Amino acid sequence: MMVAQPLPYDMGNAGDLLKHGILAEFTQWWCKTHSKSIRFIDPFGGRPWAEPPVPLVTDRVKSLRGFALFEAQPKPEMRYYGSGHIVRNAARAVGQDADVLVSDRDTMALQALIESGLSALRYPGFDPINGFSIVSTDIEADLVLIDPYAKFLKDKAPQVIPQAAKASTRMAVVLFVLNLNPRNAVGQGYAALKSDHFPNAWTMHCPKLRSTGVRGESNYEAEVLLSSSDLNANPLAIGLRAKLEKYAQKLTEVFGTHILFSAGA
Repeated sequence: MMVAQPLPYDMGNAGDLLKHGILAEFTQWWCKTHSKSIRFIDPFGGRPWAEPPVPLVTDRVKSLRGFALFEAQPKPEMRYYGSGHIVRNAARAVGQDADVLVSDRDTMALQALIESGLSALRYPGFDPINGFSIVSTDIEADLVLIDPYAKFLKDKAPQVIPQAAKASTRMAVVLFVLNLNPRNAVGQGYAALKSDHFPNAWTMHCPKLRSTGVRGESNYEAEVLLSSSDLNANPLAIGLRAKLEKYAQKLTEVFGTHILFSAGA
């Protein structure tokens, strides 16, 4: 497998555990309630896995027994899986499968994803160099992850968030946001965009973590939004909400800081 340049963060950091926990729980809930495989799109695919993971990441994953992410990380000592394999592993753990379509602007990362067994994302109107373009297409899927770079709020959020909100009326959207400072103009602008376009989104929030030894936890607050019209209309969504509430409580214990979960307006 081709190896891309070293990452500036450790896979499995606090933001990843929020994001991947929501992806895994949603996947298992969706597969159980629909009794079929799930189609997942990840236009910001990144690396298929970290091998070996940072020891603290391994310890955190092992502590998540009883949650979907634990089942989606079957080799925590040897490997920490990225989003595409997490969705696939989570689906298989409940007897279903996942059609996982991935892309990345880094050609070496994309090649590694394909070599790891995932499928290349190709669709009219989608530009691999601009992963955000997926939300302005009419592609059919059950779940899409928008996992952008750190400058998303400053550079792209005003254009992308309204498009992602529109897409969430026909498929579940998970949006991962790194927020340098919620109190500055950029942070306040994000809060306004979220209020205007994602008033019913479910959110999980983690503050900056200090001196943990895991790279990527100290510079930004991490927030994950889950939005889907199916959640608002489906009475079975109460089970997913309860599981995510418990997951946030468990992460509060694991990280030693309050992880806030909110199930919409």
